Amino acid sequence: MNKLIAIVIATVCTLFYCTTYSFAQGTLPRIGVRKWTIDSLRGNLSTAVAYARNADRLFVGTWVGSVLVVDTKAGRIIDTIKTSDYPGIWNQIKNSPQQIVSDLATTYDGRLIVFGIEYISTTIMVEYPSKRLLDSAEMGLGNNAHRMPQWLYVSPKGTFVAMQDVLINRKNGMQWQIPYQKSRISFDTAETVAAYNTVSTYGGISYTQFVALQYLDDTTRAPIQTNLWGTPTLSADGTKLMTAGAAWAVNSKLPGLRAKAVVMNIADSRILWQIYGDDDSPDQIDFERFAWNSNGTLFYGRRHSASLPSDERNRLYRWDVGSNAPNAIVDDRLVCGYGFQPIFNDDMSEAYTCRGESKGPIYAVEFSNTGTTVPYSGLTGSDTIYPNPTNGSVTVRWEWPDEAVHWQAISPTGQLVDYGSAAQDGNAVHIILANDLATGQYTLLVRDALARHVQRFTVVKI
Repeated sequence: MNKLIAIVIATVCTLFYCTTYSFAQGTLPRIGVRKWTIDSLRGNLSTAVAYARNADRLFVGTWVGSVLVVDTKAGRIIDTIKTSDYPGIWNQIKNSPQQIVSDLATTYDGRLIVFGIEYISTTIMVEYPSKRLLDSAEMGLGNNAHRMPQWLYVSPKGTFVAMQDVLINRKNGMQWQIPYQKSRISFDTAETVAAYNTVSTYGGISYTQFVALQYLDDTTRAPIQTNLWGTPTLSADGTKLMTAGAAWAVNSKLPGLRAKAVVMNIADSRILWQIYGDDDSPDQIDFERFAWNSNGTLFYGRRHSASLPSDERNRLYRWDVGSNAPNAIVDDRLVCGYGFQPIFNDDMSEAYTCRGESKGPIYAVEFSNTGTTVPYSGLTGSDTIYPNPTNGSVTVRWEWPDEAVHWQAISPTGQLVDYGSAAQDGNAVHIILANDLATGQYTLLVRDALARHVQRFTVVKI
């Protein structure tokens, strides 16, 4: 009977993600081949980049008040949107030594371009390819004249535009306040829901980078707090929420919450998959650079751990959702370097980026195999269970402090030898093993009541 229980537990760990925090050393295939490069540019590039995924167009901001239009299939600049063509805008910035395009967004079809110029409180909206400047009556130019157009995003069809602390319906002027939003806002394709960052209290401490959901078809509905943190991405159909990154305490003297990547089913808040960043990542910025495919089954994330060999650090790794180890490493470190979020095409076969310094370049990387491999070092997780070895009690990391916790100890032969419930202290769980448990090595399974979250550790009893 005990053996049957152990088999059932092992099956649960297969169906639900089990955190192990230690992987064997090995190698990963290198992926990433330059497809095209644009070196000779007509002005210094800013950090503003936007991609129209259904039109194969990349829009790149400059320091001279213009937006370059790049054909991503051909790898060439095909057009320029110039603020000097709009006297009302140009008169505000022409005497400035720099006219930096600081934020930039576009719709999926590339027919609406939204951008801001540094130091002026004006949102510029342009139809493309006509380049017609939208006015205030069209919820365009000057729509939010007293806010800098920072953290600027537009919904897939252009109905909604978000900027510093506000989300606006361009059709009717309806506004939602989204305080402390300083990261990406994500929409489903149908524009029925938005996911954004805000401040939330967790374990009695206030943190930034927590994720809220706002349903856009009901103006009276309050935002929904998800209890997840990191930068949000919604699946195309709006059924899944994907997050990547860490959370930081509002009180900067307090530690942040560990970086992780998560896929959650929105309807029932069930966690479908998650992986954690390395504990020794400086400032907890693992997965700060990331990308998801449209249905939440493929993830690219940067690892930044100081314990990694230099050739493995600050690169994008690729995971299949459902696996706790990556299956490839991106060869070209510029895809996630220099402060840029990588921009992937719709099927994630290519990414587009620019260095944002000097005169470029702008380039595309195709994610084909280079035919070579690099060493791969897994997470060590040295502080996820302690003391280990132990004479009877251990403390383990547990990321769900509001859940009831149960544990089981399994012998090397698969026998259930000890079990119980556990006391919690924030993100730590304290487990007391039986006094008569024999000396040896055991598998310790820690789970919530419904086995939605299962963690597995190896513990040595002395």
